[in-house]
Amino acid sequence: MIVDNLMTVFPIFFTLIICVLNAYSMCSYRIPPKQANLWFLLVTLVCMAFNSYIILSFGLYTFRMLMLFTIAVPYFLMILFISKDKISQTFFNVWFWINIFIVINNVVQFINDITFRSYGFAYILRVLLFCVYFILYHKFIKKHHRMVIEKLKVNWWVFSLVPVLFTVLVWMINYYYNDNGALSRNYPLLFVIFIIMICVYLIIAYSLRTINNSMKLELSQAALSQHLDAAKGQIAFLNETQLQTSIYQHNMRHHLTAIDGFLSTDKVQQAKEYIRKVQEDIEYITPKYFCENELVNMLCASFSERAERMGISLTIKAKLSDILSVSDTELCALLSNGLENALNAVDKLANNRWIELYCEVKQNKLLIQIKNPYSGEIVIEGGLPVSQRENHGYGCYSIRAITESLRGICSFETSNNIFILRIMLPL
Repeated sequence: MIVDNLMTVFPIFFTLIICVLNAYSMCSYRIPPKQANLWFLLVTLVCMAFNSYIILSFGLYTFRMLMLFTIAVPYFLMILFISKDKISQTFFNVWFWINIFIVINNVVQFINDITFRSYGFAYILRVLLFCVYFILYHKFIKKHHRMVIEKLKVNWWVFSLVPVLFTVLVWMINYYYNDNGALSRNYPLLFVIFIIMICVYLIIAYSLRTINNSMKLELSQAALSQHLDAAKGQIAFLNETQLQTSIYQHNMRHHLTAIDGFLSTDKVQQAKEYIRKVQEDIEYITPKYFCENELVNMLCASFSERAERMGISLTIKAKLSDILSVSDTELCALLSNGLENALNAVDKLANNRWIELYCEVKQNKLLIQIKNPYSGEIVIEGGLPVSQRENHGYGCYSIRAITESLRGICSFETSNNIFILRIMLPL
């Protein structure tokens, strides 16, 4: 009797573990994957041991009555404990999976009703479909699902009402259906409910995607405005530096007169000190020469000095004429954001600290490329790097917004721990 009970309940255990694994994989966890998997294994072993005791001591009927509390609740509490999602998000994920479960379960029951009418066949088909869903979810759905959960600031308690209501509706249809001797469930009505369920979820997904795109557009426009203002300030600063250089060059004859006065009175040491001071001042205010374009030249000089102070090797290959159809503000914002991101990334490295900037006009197109090494992992979603820090990552939004406004193309790529920004603008 005991062996029969355990053999009967083993398929139930196995199916439940697969179900929990599906729900478990829909969440994101605040601990490393190995630790999260150990928690899952530990809770699974405890649940199996405790429920086996219930079966052996009190029978299958008691086990089925307590199954919600002895299996579903412990797993749900475990997911809440190790998940970095909010309780409302986890609640939505669990009920969303329950909707998937009842669809698969009813499809299996329908196929079994019209074919073999065998418990073994239904069990194997159910496990197979659960595994197929698990693979399809990880390959095609999980990325978009996690992006919606993590990026959208909505009331997930309200959205959870959708899967809860569908679950209750399907349960009522199955509970109150009277067996007519041929089919065990009201499949025509269930089919209509499932079609409505799919349509509702597609509408929700479309609405959330529209909201997300609208938020990204607003964020992009705000970041663009912010960085264009910063670019104007940067240009004003560079122009001020250029003005100071012109003034110093204009005053050079006064310095020469002073030096001549020191030498004519045999004050050679004072003349040397004065010359040294003049040289330091000239080096401080005189930008290095990189290309004919005055703005790009001053901008490269400014970032070159910053990189040198940070101990970073900045290699610049620029071939740009003095006149470009791109406005100074937009060009400054593109280069400033790209180089600023590169400096921030390389500054975290202990060695291999270098940045390469290439910009040139070819076939009436402005080409810009910035390469730099990085540490850690860069996640790219929707063609843009995802910042792991709050209120960061706006620079990439600005770069893409400016590029698109100028009918150009930009790309953010990673290869062998090298980050590459490429920009192409038609002139």
